[in-house]
Amino acid sequence: MERWPVLIRAATVGDLDTLRTALDQGVDPNGTVPTAFGYTDPLLVTAAAHGQVEVVRLLLDAGASPTIQTDSGRTPMKVALERRHVPVAKELLARGVPPLDSGGKDSLLRGAVRAASEDPHTSTLAHLETLLEAGMPVLDGEESAVVQAVEQRAVPAVLRVLLRHGGSPDDRRADGVPVLTLAAIRDDPAAVDALLAHGADPEATDPTGRTALMRAAERGASDVVAVLLAHGAKPSLALPDGRIVAEPLGSLRQHASYRMRTLFPADTETAEPAVMSVFPTAYVVRGSAELFAEWASTVRSAGEDRGDVWFENLFSWPADDVADLVQRLSRAEGVLTVSSDELAIVRDAASYLADRNGPERAAAHRDLHEDLTRQLRR
Repeated sequence: MERWPVLIRAATVGDLDTLRTALDQGVDPNGTVPTAFGYTDPLLVTAAAHGQVEVVRLLLDAGASPTIQTDSGRTPMKVALERRHVPVAKELLARGVPPLDSGGKDSLLRGAVRAASEDPHTSTLAHLETLLEAGMPVLDGEESAVVQAVEQRAVPAVLRVLLRHGGSPDDRRADGVPVLTLAAIRDDPAAVDALLAHGADPEATDPTGRTALMRAAERGASDVVAVLLAHGAKPSLALPDGRIVAEPLGSLRQHASYRMRTLFPADTETAEPAVMSVFPTAYVVRGSAELFAEWASTVRSAGEDRGDVWFENLFSWPADDVADLVQRLSRAEGVLTVSSDELAIVRDAASYLADRNGPERAAAHRDLHEDLTRQLRR
């Protein structure tokens, strides 16, 4: 055991000659060394914890396992990332360490984006930056980190970290929707502003031919419209086939200009109006037959998967009433009046299916859930 203090010091300070001699004399590169706290750590973890990338490389070349764990389950990658030792993390990644979280399902980067989006403190942002500096990738089948951040309504600080480290403001979701349009759909003017400030194309169109401005106008998202216009977006609501989406831009533009004045007051004093909160019990929905058919399919699919009891437990709605809603949606074209409870059924059916479909269908259901949630809050 007398050799262990020497090996600990060598791994800690980067004494390669001492470590080479020990390895030549038969020391196991996967060997563990005692710590001051009464447990043992693998040599590789000790080197990673102190940022000794050359020692890490030497031990790996000698046959050390890059995924070896301490008694408490900490790996060389985990300790390297915790202490922001980017060169060590890069070396481990290059040696085939899978970029997976502890659950083995999601990428480390996805987990970091989620953590920073939910709790954007210095520590979570620093951890995210470390992963990006180390070149940590997302997994096949995962959306880009920028798309993930917008879908999770991350604050601009998260987006700026991602964009500063090579993320593209013109990324697209798997279904072809530009990330700028996603931010507009989610009525997130801060995200729209951050993306445009980093060079996002305001005229990029989604698979339906709509720009972010068109999507915002359709939803009455005047703050998003204001940001887009301020960044030079063309004030056009005309689709390639000549159809006009949403309401005339004049009224939205006027309201957007007012909002810009209230957000950034000029010399003239501007007072916010008194606004009364109104909670409607019925909604008039305008849309194509295809839109209503999609809603009907969403409710039907969720009901078939979960069973009639799901709707009854959530809404106290008998199966016959749910079936009647599906029939009304299936027959609707142009305009349909629905109750807030009926909208909630469609919303929660979309939320349920978003976790159980392929990437493109899941994205469509997430968008529907976001839209209806926003409408029901107004």
